[in-house]
Amino acid sequence: MSIVAPPVVPGDTVAVVTPATPFDMEIFAAGVRALETLGFKVKVDPEVHLAFRYTSGSAEQRAGVFQRALADPEVKALIAARGGFGSIHTLPHLDLSGFAANPKRIVGCSDLTTLLHYVWQETQVVTYHGPMVAGDLGRGMDAASEADFMATLAGRSSAAKFIPLEVLHPGAAEGTLTGGCLSLLSASMGTPYEFEPADGLLFVEDIREHPYKVDRMLTQLLLGGKLDAVRGIVFGQMTGCEAPQGADYKLQDVLRDLLRPLGVPVYFGFPSGHSTPHFTLPIGAQARMADGRLSILGGGF
Repeated sequence: MSIVAPPVVPGDTVAVVTPATPFDMEIFAAGVRALETLGFKVKVDPEVHLAFRYTSGSAEQRAGVFQRALADPEVKALIAARGGFGSIHTLPHLDLSGFAANPKRIVGCSDLTTLLHYVWQETQVVTYHGPMVAGDLGRGMDAASEADFMATLAGRSSAAKFIPLEVLHPGAAEGTLTGGCLSLLSASMGTPYEFEPADGLLFVEDIREHPYKVDRMLTQLLLGGKLDAVRGIVFGQMTGCEAPQGADYKLQDVLRDLLRPLGVPVYFGFPSGHSTPHFTLPIGAQARMADGRLSILGGGF
């Protein structure tokens, strides 16, 4: 049974965490202002501005920022500054004991996929595949994404998510929703933090990957048995993953053929992650695929 952290509403305090790559200072500052405009108090740890090569400080420093936010009784949610690379470095340094008894909402996407899944797999606390401070928030979210973000943080249902998708394989299914950025899901294989999809629905998205690379990563998951228990698959918009100009196929053709043997419904085009709009998905929540739409079941997510 998944655990859902308390709702986060205007007036509550959120903390910025930096488990991955350094960020653009102007976009970061704009993201902090955006959160404040939405009504949140924002805590910025002094070490979020650290940089070591291509990460926001050493693994221990990045984990420290995260751990202090978890321990801070004022903080209701942790929102990542940005993705990039490096979240997996922090995992051996995190102490999640007691987190299930005092859960908080953790939001991020892209490289945060690894961390979001680690937290959910270790604690069964729902995490959130959604916008980041030096990303969508700092660059300016569209109205639909902002409304969905606020509704999801507050534990309310969001009608914005209930949009028609392209059906690659028809059918209906429901179960626990897992997933995130495909390249991170596949890269976790063979590590102690290997992605373990639930017996339910899988959401998959990525950006700027050629169709043959998408094929390669999905084939790795298929041959590794990671899709054996999946009841349905929903793809994101897969921005920049189109077939080369002049090709006689589309990415959707590749996905349709590759996943046909699974015999499960497959939908394409849900806007979360590297997309606009960018809707927030609860990892570990119950969800349903039916009639070409994805919906989140129950309340509080």
